Amino acid sequence: AYVAGQQLACQNPIDWDTWSNAPCGGEDPFVSNNFAYSGSNSVVIAQNNDLIKHHGQLTSGRWYISFQMYIPAGKAGYFNSMSGFTPNPFQWAHEVFFDAGGTGRLIADVTVDFTWLEDTWQLVQVVVDLDADEGQFWIGGVMIHSWQWTRGGSVNLQLDVSDFFGATSGDEMYIDDFWFGDVQVPVELTSF
Repeated sequence: AYVAGQQLACQNPIDWDTWSNAPCGGEDPFVSNNFAYSGSNSVVIAQNNDLIKHHGQLTSGRWYISFQMYIPAGKAGYFNSMSGFTPNPFQWAHEVFFDAGGTGRLIADVTVDFTWLEDTWQLVQVVVDLDADEGQFWIGGVMIHSWQWTRGGSVNLQLDVSDFFGATSGDEMYIDDFWFGDVQVPVELTSF
């Protein structure tokens, strides 16, 4: 249902938002038909895009965030999950940097290095178990790291938003088949 060449949150402000709550503005990323995991479109996170998926200030339950990610050779990407978002105090529960060249960094309770594949669709997952105060980061079906979600009390026991941000001119991360729910990713998903 999404149209390539148009902005995502502008097309669907019910499900998507931007950091500044300004769908159709400069932070709103474009739907693209350059690459797609399923269907014919994905959304591309480029410099100055800041896409937000609200989860509703959740304080209990086990939650799954997953999406297919594609980054062309020589490009980079970034996303995070926040335990607090406006009007709450901003609190980053974790950050994930996909650096150019296929290396990456998860910043949670510690910094954990990992590798990823350029020019390849890969499943990225974050599991947030608020009842057990645990976070997990997975890529390509391999768990990279598990940590205490609240990081010893430095962030709230809450899940508020997922955030996809393009910080530099080298950022070009394509996202498809985004899923959020209290069960693991189903077999069939709606693509962009």
